Amino acid sequence: MNYFIAYIVLGAVCTSVIIIYQYVSKKHFKDLSKEDLIQRAIAWIFLWPIIIIYTLPQSGLNTLFEKHEAFDFKGAIDRRHNELLALWESPPECSNIVETNGYDESTYESLNAKFVFNAHDIEAHLNELGPKSEFSVLNQDAIILKWINQRNADDNRVCTVPEELDRFNSTANSLLIKGLGKVHCDDCQTEYTANQLNCISDKLSAGWNFKRIKCCNGHILSVAKGIHLNCRSN
Repeated sequence: MNYFIAYIVLGAVCTSVIIIYQYVSKKHFKDLSKEDLIQRAIAWIFLWPIIIIYTLPQSGLNTLFEKHEAFDFKGAIDRRHNELLALWESPPECSNIVETNGYDESTYESLNAKFVFNAHDIEAHLNELGPKSEFSVLNQDAIILKWINQRNADDNRVCTVPEELDRFNSTANSLLIKGLGKVHCDDCQTEYTANQLNCISDKLSAGWNFKRIKCCNGHILSVAKGIHLNCRSN
């Protein structure tokens, strides 16, 4: 514990010196707001060895006060809100056949698989969930349903899911578990119906438990978050 306290104290001292020197020499903190500066200062307190050994010698002091998108948390939230709001207000074209790629929500990586669903099946599945018919960043099911509902019923061409609707990864997983849709596994170059796939749920444990879908040859096609368990230790 004493080592940790000493580490934090050294981090606080280094951070104070950096901020004071920047203000004395430059009389400003570039475009950083007070909130941005506080957030960075907290990070510097914990990361001070990296700053002293690498950042300052390699990039200089000014780098610490430049505005980067990686630190722009509010901007990222606002951009996400605007992207989904645009889809809600003006859904892109949709047809009777919807295609999407396999995805692993445990590693956040794309998988070598393509899924094809009937838009009617997607609509029926989402209606069972009963999402509120109102916009919310946390209510992507409603956005997906609105997109599906405005489809061109005379168009049987394949359309792709807008990449902003990442919630559809979980929707696709649920549809496949229900036995709906078709899958093309790129690893074994074979097309399967959903009923031919192996659906496996993790044994319940602390944290996220995932629903995994594999082809007959064991290739992973889809992994979606299932139940999240919080465990307390007395």
